[in-house]
Amino acid sequence: MKSTMTYGAILGIVIVMYSLLLFTFNIMPIGFMQIALAIIVIITYCIGIYLSIKKIRNSVFKGDLTYRLGLMIGTLVTLFAAIISEFYTYVQNTLLEPDYMTRFAVAQVAWLKSLHERIPDIRIENLIHDINEAIKSYDSLSAFFQSISSITIFGFAFSLIISAFLKKKTSHFEDGQFTQT
Repeated sequence: MKSTMTYGAILGIVIVMYSLLLFTFNIMPIGFMQIALAIIVIITYCIGIYLSIKKIRNSVFKGDLTYRLGLMIGTLVTLFAAIISEFYTYVQNTLLEPDYMTRFAVAQVAWLKSLHERIPDIRIENLIHDINEAIKSYDSLSAFFQSISSITIFGFAFSLIISAFLKKKTSHFEDGQFTQT
């Protein structure tokens, strides 16, 4: 479906612009900021899926939309958006700023150390060890494919809910007879 690619591209570009803003202003998802930034991305995807399904329902299917079709549209829009946004992330992590993950890890460790009064030292040391191990085994290409898969699964879940609200069957009058599709 060409429409799903179009709306997926628009949503992907919106997510890329958001990522570019974070990159430009050096905002890193550290600590509690990670949750806030993730919520913004989730809301953006939900709004994008909602608007895409609704627009495609009204323009392509003339107001008719089954639950299954809405689910397919939402999932495809998410898949295309994920490919575009994760391609940008891959380019950022390999070409624009190859040491981003190292900087992220250093900032995360600094944040964890600032919590020493609230979290036992042994727990902090274990978390720091886990971060260091994750950085050693980090591969941008693997992260690219894993992120596309994860985002598409979440998009499928969001589409399950959104499609339930947007499914619609209209009634038609043809030759003086009432038919329901």
